[in-house]
Amino acid sequence: MKIAIVCPASFPATQFGGIVFLAVELAREISQLGHDVTIYTTDLDFSNGPNKFNKELSRIEKFENFKINRSHVWFSIKLFFVNPSMYKQILQDKPDIIHTIGLRSFQSIMAW
Repeated sequence: MKIAIVCPASFPATQFGGIVFLAVELAREISQLGHDVTIYTTDLDFSNGPNKFNKELSRIEKFENFKINRSHVWFSIKLFFVNPSMYKQILQDKPDIIHTIGLRSFQSIMAW
């Protein structure tokens, strides 16, 4: 089964908080069951502040048994990160299930 986990941040933005670790742990556990799991997220880097994005991060990164698919943020309003190209990526991949983390995020709205 193809499973999409959608969240506003993922590695390397570990300072963002618990949703980063929740998404990674979910992906890790579900992929160990044999499912094809992808985390769809932003290119938040966080190394230079809470709203720093890094176009140099890999767009698709294989991490353990799952993938992290990052798209660039066009602009942000506080912690509301707008990355519209994520929508097209999810449509192309056609996941069977979409799980969103961070309900009040642009990413959850797009996945919905």
